[in-house]
Amino acid sequence: MFEAHIDNTQLNNLVKDLELTERQLLNIAKKVFKMSAKDFAKKVIKRANSEYQISQKKLKERIRQYVINDLTIKIFNGFYRVGLTHWRARQIGKIRKGGKRRKNGRGGVEFGAAGQRQFRPGAFIYTSKKKDGSPGGKVAFKRTGSARLPIQKQVADIDDAITPILESEVDNFYSTFSARFDKECIKYLGKS
Repeated sequence: MFEAHIDNTQLNNLVKDLELTERQLLNIAKKVFKMSAKDFAKKVIKRANSEYQISQKKLKERIRQYVINDLTIKIFNGFYRVGLTHWRARQIGKIRKGGKRRKNGRGGVEFGAAGQRQFRPGAFIYTSKKKDGSPGGKVAFKRTGSARLPIQKQVADIDDAITPILESEVDNFYSTFSARFDKECIKYLGKS
């Protein structure tokens, strides 16, 4: 969980020479904070999608942002795992050839972004079918023993990928807030 907030000392540093009342400054800060907070989660999701090739749909489900009070937000990325097929997984080789296992075969599932791809040996991608017989979603599985069943769904943690992005975006959040705050103050003074 990450937290971003603006306190009175940060506001005072931004508005040294402006002739605005404290109430006017607080109203401008609340407006700018809400605009910046909306963009924060979107930036994290877009950046994680471009760097790690994780589907945006799953990231939107996992990364949540809550406004605690007027000038504080908390971001939860949770301790979630995401199925390999949401990491742009693809089948590599075949696990079985005929009725026998391949010796020294490289059968499995490869997932992740280019240059950071990971490999799960022995895994395979299965396309499920809906009740009406049409193709459904793809899921990566791996057999837990030497028999055909049981199989286990293959997942990966998103925490290692998301945490550095959240840390860098929290730093960017403050610079974005100060730039927007300056623009809003200039607009407000121009109206007066």
